[in-house]
Amino acid sequence: MVYTKKHMCKYLGRRDNPYFMPVLTGVWYFFMSKLADLLDTIFFVLRKKQSHITFLHVAHHVNMLVLSWAFLKYMKDEHAILAGVLNSFVHIWMYGYYFLAALGPSVQKYLWWKKHITQLQISHFVIILGYLGVLLWNGCEMLISLTIYIAATASGFLYFFLKFYFDTYYKRKEIQSGEEKNE
Repeated sequence: MVYTKKHMCKYLGRRDNPYFMPVLTGVWYFFMSKLADLLDTIFFVLRKKQSHITFLHVAHHVNMLVLSWAFLKYMKDEHAILAGVLNSFVHIWMYGYYFLAALGPSVQKYLWWKKHITQLQISHFVIILGYLGVLLWNGCEMLISLTIYIAATASGFLYFFLKFYFDTYYKRKEIQSGEEKNE
Protein backbone atom coordinates (compact mmCIF):
# COMPACT_ATOMS: atom_id res chain seq x y z
CA MET A 1 0.00 0.00 0.00
CA VAL A 2 2.81 2.40 0.81
CA TYR A 3 4.33 1.81 -2.64
CA THR A 4 1.00 2.56 -4.30
CA LYS A 5 0.50 5.74 -2.30
CA LYS A 6 4.04 6.93 -2.92
CA HIS A 7 4.45 5.98 -6.57
CA MET A 8 1.03 5.52 -8.17
CA CYS A 9 -1.03 8.25 -6.55
CA LYS A 10 1.14 11.15 -7.60
CA TYR A 11 -0.51 14.35 -8.68
CA LEU A 12 1.14 15.78 -11.79
CA GLY A 13 -0.75 19.05 -11.75
CA ARG A 14 2.06 21.26 -10.51
CA ARG A 15 4.06 22.96 -13.20
CA ASP A 16 7.22 22.64 -11.08
CA ASN A 17 6.97 18.85 -11.47
CA PRO A 18 9.57 17.93 -14.12
CA TYR A 19 7.22 15.26 -15.53
CA PHE A 20 4.22 17.56 -15.93
CA MET A 21 4.82 18.87 -19.46
CA PRO A 22 6.33 15.67 -20.93
CA VAL A 23 3.36 13.64 -19.67
CA LEU A 24 0.82 16.21 -20.88
CA THR A 25 2.58 16.33 -24.25
CA GLY A 26 2.40 12.54 -24.49
CA VAL A 27 -1.28 12.59 -23.58
CA TRP A 28 -1.92 15.28 -26.21
CA TYR A 29 -0.27 13.08 -28.86
CA PHE A 30 -2.33 10.14 -27.63
CA PHE A 31 -5.49 12.24 -28.04
CA MET A 32 -4.42 13.23 -31.56
CA SER A 33 -3.82 9.54 -32.35
CA LYS A 34 -7.40 8.81 -31.26
CA LEU A 35 -8.56 11.39 -33.81
CA ALA A 36 -6.39 9.69 -36.45
CA ASP A 37 -7.93 6.34 -35.45
CA LEU A 38 -11.19 7.62 -36.91
CA LEU A 39 -9.57 7.26 -40.33
CA ASP A 40 -10.05 3.50 -40.20
CA THR A 41 -13.81 4.10 -40.19
CA ILE A 42 -13.44 6.29 -43.28
CA PHE A 43 -11.36 3.58 -44.96
CA PHE A 44 -14.04 0.99 -44.13
CA VAL A 45 -16.68 3.19 -45.76
CA LEU A 46 -14.52 3.85 -48.83
CA ARG A 47 -13.79 0.12 -49.21
CA LYS A 48 -17.50 -0.66 -48.75
CA LYS A 49 -16.75 -2.75 -45.64
CA GLN A 50 -19.80 -1.62 -43.65
CA SER A 51 -19.77 -4.94 -41.79
CA HIS A 52 -16.62 -3.72 -40.02
CA ILE A 53 -18.41 -0.66 -38.65
CA THR A 54 -19.98 -2.40 -35.67
CA PHE A 55 -21.41 -1.04 -32.45
CA LEU A 56 -18.16 -2.05 -30.73
CA HIS A 57 -16.07 -0.20 -33.32
CA VAL A 58 -18.07 3.04 -33.04
CA ALA A 59 -18.40 2.86 -29.24
CA HIS A 60 -14.67 2.27 -28.89
CA HIS A 61 -13.72 5.28 -31.00
CA VAL A 62 -16.23 7.62 -29.35
CA ASN A 63 -15.30 6.55 -25.82
CA MET A 64 -11.56 6.79 -26.45
CA LEU A 65 -12.01 10.36 -27.68
CA VAL A 66 -14.09 11.26 -24.62
CA LEU A 67 -11.67 9.59 -22.20
CA SER A 68 -8.60 11.17 -23.82
CA TRP A 69 -10.22 14.61 -23.72
CA ALA A 70 -11.30 14.10 -20.09
CA PHE A 71 -7.75 13.18 -19.10
CA LEU A 72 -6.39 16.34 -20.71
CA LYS A 73 -9.11 18.45 -19.10
CA TYR A 74 -9.50 16.98 -15.63
CA MET A 75 -6.87 14.43 -14.68
CA LYS A 76 -3.32 15.34 -13.93
CA ASP A 77 -2.32 12.14 -12.16
CA GLU A 78 0.50 9.85 -13.16
CA HIS A 79 -1.55 6.77 -12.37
CA ALA A 80 -4.04 7.59 -15.12
CA ILE A 81 -1.39 7.13 -17.81
CA LEU A 82 -1.37 3.32 -17.66
CA ALA A 83 -4.58 2.93 -19.68
CA GLY A 84 -3.18 5.04 -22.53
CA VAL A 85 0.12 3.18 -22.55
CA LEU A 86 -1.66 -0.19 -22.65
CA ASN A 87 -4.04 1.02 -25.35
CA SER A 88 -1.13 2.26 -27.46
CA PHE A 89 0.69 -1.05 -27.06
CA VAL A 90 -2.38 -3.00 -28.20
CA HIS A 91 -2.91 -0.67 -31.16
CA ILE A 92 0.69 -1.07 -32.34
CA TRP A 93 0.10 -4.83 -32.68
CA MET A 94 -3.39 -4.40 -34.08
CA TYR A 95 -2.48 -1.87 -36.77
CA GLY A 96 0.68 -3.83 -37.55
CA TYR A 97 -1.55 -6.83 -38.22
CA TYR A 98 -3.90 -4.74 -40.39
CA PHE A 99 -0.95 -3.34 -42.33
CA LEU A 100 0.42 -6.81 -43.04
CA ALA A 101 -3.04 -8.12 -43.97
CA ALA A 102 -3.42 -5.25 -46.44
CA LEU A 103 -0.31 -6.46 -48.29
CA GLY A 104 -2.41 -9.23 -49.80
CA PRO A 105 -2.80 -13.00 -49.84
CA SER A 106 0.93 -13.71 -50.09
CA VAL A 107 1.39 -12.22 -46.60
CA GLN A 108 -2.03 -13.05 -45.14
CA LYS A 109 -1.25 -16.77 -44.99
CA TYR A 110 1.39 -15.98 -42.33
CA LEU A 111 -0.98 -14.01 -40.13
CA TRP A 112 -1.99 -16.78 -37.74
CA TRP A 113 -1.91 -14.51 -34.70
CA LYS A 114 -5.16 -12.52 -35.08
CA LYS A 115 -6.70 -14.50 -32.20
CA HIS A 116 -3.84 -13.39 -29.95
CA ILE A 117 -4.51 -9.73 -30.68
CA THR A 118 -8.04 -10.21 -29.35
CA GLN A 119 -6.56 -11.94 -26.27
CA LEU A 120 -4.25 -8.95 -25.83
CA GLN A 121 -7.22 -6.57 -26.04
CA ILE A 122 -9.12 -8.59 -23.43
CA SER A 123 -6.06 -8.65 -21.14
CA HIS A 124 -5.65 -4.91 -21.42
CA PHE A 125 -9.19 -4.29 -20.13
CA VAL A 126 -8.71 -6.76 -17.27
CA ILE A 127 -5.47 -4.96 -16.30
CA ILE A 128 -7.16 -1.55 -16.41
CA LEU A 129 -10.03 -2.74 -14.20
CA GLY A 130 -7.61 -4.39 -11.75
CA TYR A 131 -5.45 -1.28 -11.66
CA LEU A 132 -8.47 0.95 -10.98
CA GLY A 133 -9.39 -1.37 -8.12
CA VAL A 134 -5.89 -1.13 -6.63
CA LEU A 135 -5.93 2.66 -6.88
CA LEU A 136 -9.35 2.94 -5.23
CA TRP A 137 -8.40 0.41 -2.54
CA ASN A 138 -5.32 2.46 -1.69
CA GLY A 139 -7.23 5.73 -1.51
CA CYS A 140 -5.68 7.50 -4.48
CA GLU A 141 -7.43 10.78 -5.15
CA MET A 142 -9.38 10.43 -8.38
CA LEU A 143 -12.44 12.08 -9.85
CA ILE A 144 -15.05 9.52 -8.88
CA SER A 145 -17.34 10.31 -11.83
CA LEU A 146 -14.50 9.82 -14.30
CA THR A 147 -13.33 6.68 -12.49
CA ILE A 148 -16.84 5.22 -12.74
CA TYR A 149 -16.96 6.15 -16.43
CA ILE A 150 -13.58 4.48 -17.06
CA ALA A 151 -14.61 1.36 -15.14
CA ALA A 152 -17.96 1.16 -16.94
CA THR A 153 -16.31 1.67 -20.33
CA ALA A 154 -13.59 -0.92 -19.66
CA SER A 155 -16.21 -3.38 -18.36
CA GLY A 156 -18.38 -2.85 -21.43
CA PHE A 157 -15.44 -3.33 -23.78
CA LEU A 158 -14.34 -6.41 -21.85
CA TYR A 159 -17.82 -7.89 -22.28
CA PHE A 160 -17.97 -7.13 -26.01
CA PHE A 161 -14.44 -8.37 -26.70
CA LEU A 162 -15.11 -11.59 -24.75
CA LYS A 163 -18.34 -12.07 -26.69
CA PHE A 164 -16.52 -11.46 -29.98
CA TYR A 165 -13.74 -13.85 -28.95
CA PHE A 166 -16.06 -16.70 -27.99
CA ASP A 167 -18.37 -16.13 -30.98
CA THR A 168 -15.43 -16.05 -33.38
CA TYR A 169 -13.06 -18.66 -32.02
CA TYR A 170 -15.17 -21.10 -29.99
CA LYS A 171 -18.47 -21.17 -31.84
CA ARG A 172 -16.59 -21.52 -35.12
CA LYS A 173 -14.73 -24.52 -33.67
CA GLU A 174 -18.03 -26.06 -32.47
CA ILE A 175 -19.60 -25.58 -35.91
CA GLN A 176 -16.56 -27.09 -37.64
CA SER A 177 -16.50 -30.12 -35.33
CA GLY A 178 -20.26 -30.56 -35.84
CA GLU A 179 -19.77 -30.56 -39.61
CA GLU A 180 -17.07 -33.24 -39.29
CA LYS A 181 -19.45 -35.47 -37.29
CA ASN A 182 -22.17 -35.09 -39.95
CA GLU A 183 -19.87 -36.19 -42.76
